[in-house]
Amino acid sequence: MMGIRSSLGRWFTSDEETARERVVILSLSLWFGGFGASRDVVGKTLQINGANSQIIGVMPADFRFPAKDAQFWAPLPPIQTGEIPD
Repeated sequence: MMGIRSSLGRWFTSDEETARERVVILSLSLWFGGFGASRDVVGKTLQINGANSQIIGVMPADFRFPAKDAQFWAPLPPIQTGEIPD
């Protein structure tokens, strides 16, 4: 995304972005604070709002999208014409 490479693991694939896959990329601060900077975090599960998501990567410290305090990123579900997202 935007030419930025993950620090660990990978970014979302186009299939994950369109198929509502439950995958997540962690911020560096969440990786350090929540997972002790364990390099084997990729492939583990993180529960978000009661649903399990597979961790696929960790972003670098200087990644700031959409805000500097974002802790993780997940694909947005596709929106159908005329559908209002929750």
